[in-house]
Amino acid sequence: MIRHLSPPGAPTPPDTEDVIYLSPTLSMNRDALKVSGPVAFTVQQPTPQAPPLTVDDITAALAAAPAGEPLDYASIGTLRYALLDMDGITDPAAVRAGLHDRKLQDLIPDLADGALGLARATLDRLQLDGSQSDHRMVLYCDQSNILKLVGQTLLWADHYLTADRLSSAAAAGLEDLEPYREVLAEMLDLRPLIESGIVIPVFSDLAVAVVDAEIDQMIAVDLARREYVTWAEQQVVLEGPTAREAAFVHVVDDYRHDEMLYLHAVGEPDSADQSDNGLVPVRGRLLGRYDPRFDYDPWLATVRRQAVSQLTKSLDVDLAVSNALGADLFTSSPFRARALRRLRGTLSGTSTYDISGAAWADVPWLPDASAATLMSIASSEPRVEELRRATVSALRTVEDGDVVGGARAVSEAAADLSAAASRLRQDLLRSRSLDLVAPTGIATGSVLVGGTSTPQLTLSAILAGIATAIPALRGQLASRKTAAYAFWMARPRKR
Repeated sequence: MIRHLSPPGAPTPPDTEDVIYLSPTLSMNRDALKVSGPVAFTVQQPTPQAPPLTVDDITAALAAAPAGEPLDYASIGTLRYALLDMDGITDPAAVRAGLHDRKLQDLIPDLADGALGLARATLDRLQLDGSQSDHRMVLYCDQSNILKLVGQTLLWADHYLTADRLSSAAAAGLEDLEPYREVLAEMLDLRPLIESGIVIPVFSDLAVAVVDAEIDQMIAVDLARREYVTWAEQQVVLEGPTAREAAFVHVVDDYRHDEMLYLHAVGEPDSADQSDNGLVPVRGRLLGRYDPRFDYDPWLATVRRQAVSQLTKSLDVDLAVSNALGADLFTSSPFRARALRRLRGTLSGTSTYDISGAAWADVPWLPDASAATLMSIASSEPRVEELRRATVSALRTVEDGDVVGGARAVSEAAADLSAAASRLRQDLLRSRSLDLVAPTGIATGSVLVGGTSTPQLTLSAILAGIATAIPALRGQLASRKTAAYAFWMARPRKR
C-alpha cells in the first residue's frame, strides 16, 4: 500500500500563491514553515537515536498529585458532560455549526480544569482495576476512530481506551475555541458509550509522566537490537530527495502515510549572531532545489534511521502506556504487529511477514452503527459477554517459549472466538437490537489474532520500574506473561 512514490528530483507542478509543491503529488501551505525562535535539527549518527520523552509542567504536576478516592467509570463518564448539560450544550451538530460558540468560549477554563481532574480520576480507577487478579478485558487502541473500532470488534472488550483530546488541549494551555469545538462534538457523539464506561478517554501523557524513565530505557534497549533495526529499516520506503530536497517516509503495511517529512538543508554557522553563552546559531535554507551532483545518501541514511527511531518510540510508548493502564494493546497495523513480534518475541523469524502462528477469526461487525446502538447491544445481548471471554482467551493464550504449542493454542482460541462471534451474530439477527442500524445492517469481517511470547527477562526491568512507580499494579504486571496483539484486516480470498 505504498503510494505517492516518485523518482529523485522528479519535476513538480508550478507553485501557486497558496502552496509549494514538495513532490509531484504533495504540496504544503506557504506559511507552514513560519516559526518563531530556533528549531531542532538532526545530525547524522551511526545508530537510531530517540530523544527523551518529555511532558509539560501541568501533566507532570498532575502525575505527582496524590491519588484520590477512585470513582466508577459510569460516574466519571457522567461528570464529563455536567458542565455542558448545565448550559444546554448537548447536540454535537450544533456544536460543530458554531451555535454554542459564545457559551463555550466562557466555559473553556472550567472545561479544561474539569478534564484534567477527570483524567487523574480515570488513571486512579484503571490502576485499581488493573491490580485485581480477575481484571476485566481492556483494550488500548492505536487508532483514532474509536466508534468504528467498537463496531468492527462488536464489543470485544469491557472497556475501550481512547485518546482524551480534551485533557491534551487543556494541558497544552490552549485557550482558543477552535481546537475545543470538534473535541467536544466528538465527546457528544460518543456519549452513550462514555457514560456507560465502555469507551474511556485516557490522557496518555499522564501515564507517560508516571513511567517516562522506564519507557526511555525500553526504547534505548530496542534501538540497540541490530537484528530488529535491520528489519525495521527494510520496512521503510523513502520517497526523495524530491525537487525541493524533501524526503517522505512510507512504512510497509502500516496505516499511517505521509506523516513523516524530512527537509534537507546545508547548515552554515552565523558568527555575527553569537549569543552571550557562546553558542553560535546555525542557519540553513529549507526547500532548496534538487542537485543531481550532490550525494544525498548520508542524509537519506540518517532519515531512515530516525524514522525507525520514531516508529519504535511510538510503539514502545503505546505498549508501556497500555501496561500501565492494565490494558492490552490492540493495533490495526500489520507492521506494528510484526514489530511487536520481533521486540517481544522469543524467535526473530526469517519471513518479512512472519506473524508466528496468528489465525483468522470471523466476527460480526456493524460498519455504521451509532454509539446508542452499540450501547443497546452491550446492555441487552448476553452473547456479548461470551464474546468478551473468548477474546480474553484469544489475546492471552500463548505461554512463554512454547512456540509450537502457542501456535496451536492461538488457532484453538481463534476458533472459539469465531464460534462465540457466530452465536452473537445469530442472536442479533433474531433480536430487535438492530432496529436503529443503517440499512447495511450487520456484516461479517475477519480479524487476525496472534500471540506474542514475552520473555520474562526482556521486560523485567520495565515491569519492575512500573511496579515501583505504581504500587497498585505490582501484582498484575509481575504476573503478565504476554504482550498480545490482534489486528483487523480483510480476509484474503482464495481464487
